[in-house]
Amino acid sequence: MYLFVNARNIELQKISNTFCSKNCLTEAVDGKLQCTCGEEATAFDWRWQDQSSPNIRMCHEGREVLFHPVYSSGTAAVKGQIPFQQNFHYYWEIKIISKLYGTDVMVGVGTSKVDFEKWQFKFCSLLGIDSESWGYSYHGSVQHNRVRKKYGEQFGVGSIVGVHLDMCNGTLEYFLNRKSLGIAYRGLKGKDLYPMVCSTAAKSCIRVTCSVTKELTMQMMCLKLVMNNPSLYETYKNIPGLSRIFAKRYFWMQPQVSKDAEEKRKLAELDDDVTLSLVDDSYLGNRNKKLRIVHLFSVFDNEEEEQRRRFNEVFDCLEGQVQQELPDKISDAPSTSGGSSSSSSSQDRPKSKLSSKKAFHFCLRPKGSNTSSDNDSDDEKRFKIL
Repeated sequence: MYLFVNARNIELQKISNTFCSKNCLTEAVDGKLQCTCGEEATAFDWRWQDQSSPNIRMCHEGREVLFHPVYSSGTAAVKGQIPFQQNFHYYWEIKIISKLYGTDVMVGVGTSKVDFEKWQFKFCSLLGIDSESWGYSYHGSVQHNRVRKKYGEQFGVGSIVGVHLDMCNGTLEYFLNRKSLGIAYRGLKGKDLYPMVCSTAAKSCIRVTCSVTKELTMQMMCLKLVMNNPSLYETYKNIPGLSRIFAKRYFWMQPQVSKDAEEKRKLAELDDDVTLSLVDDSYLGNRNKKLRIVHLFSVFDNEEEEQRRRFNEVFDCLEGQVQQELPDKISDAPSTSGGSSSSSSSQDRPKSKLSSKKAFHFCLRPKGSNTSSDNDSDDEKRFKIL
C-alpha cells in the first residue's frame, strides 16, 4: 500500500511489512517514528559500541543509531560492545524507525575482522561482502562471502527484525515482525561474533528494542521439542499459567499464528460439521455429502424456497416410479358400500397420487427406520422399503 502524509511526516513510499499501525506512520516527526510499538521487553544485555564518526550518531543510551545525519557518502556500520559467548542463545530485535532506500540496509553478525573503514566511502552491501560477516538485507535477501540468495520478505519503516543466534548449534535465524523466516545460516559455532548493522541511506535510523542472552537449559530444550510437535503444543497451551510464564521468558520461540491461518482453521472445523442429508443416493449422490460453508450460504439464501424446490424436484422424479410400484389391489379393491368389486379401475386411479405422496413421505425417513408397524396401511408398508 502507499501512504500519503504531509511534509513533517514520512514521505510517500511503499509499506508492505510494518509492525506499527497507520496512525504511527502518519504521526512521525522529521521522518522518524515516535511510537513505542513492539518495545514491551526491557532486557538489554548489550548495546552498540560507541565510535567517533561523522556518519554515526547515537542516542537512547547507545540503543538507537542514526546513520548519515546530514548526507550519505558511503556505507556506515556499527557493532555490539562485546562478542557473543559459546553455548549461549542470543536474541535481539531491531526496529526500523525511518524509511529505507538506497543501496542497502542490513542486519546481521560478523567477526572482529570486518573492516568498517574500508567501505565508508563506497556504497555496498557490507554484511556478507566477505567470509567474516552474515547479513539480512532490507531487499529480502541474505548474503555471506558475496553469495546472495533470496530469503524472506522486504522490510522497511515500522518493521521489527529479530535475530536468533544459537551458539550451541551455530545457527542464525531471522524473524520479521516476530514471525520466523527459518534458519538462514549454519556452521557459526566456535566463531568470534558481534551483532552488526550497516546502512547507505542518509538519515536512516534503527533502534534495538531488546537484547536477550539465555544459557541453554533443560526447560529450553523441552520447550523447543514441544513447539515442534503440534499435539504437545496444544496440551502445553491448556496448562494454566505454564504457557504464560514461558511465553514471556522465551517469547521468540513461541509460534506466531496469523489471523488468516486462524480463520482458515475455524472454517475447516465448520466445514466438517456442515452436512446435507440427501433423499435418494442413486439420484443425488452420497447421502451425507459435505458442503463448503461458503457455498452453503451463497446458494441457500432462501431456505424455505430451496426446500420446496428440492421436494418438488425429487417428488416429480419418483412419482412415475411410485405409480408403477403401487399394487393393483389398490385400484381393484372391493367397494365397502356395495360389497362388490368396482368395474371401473380408472375411477379409483387418481387415489394413487395420494398414496404416492405418502410413499414419498416415508422415503424421507432416515435410513434404519424402514420397519413397518401394525397401524400402517399396506401401501405405506410397501414404500417404507424403498
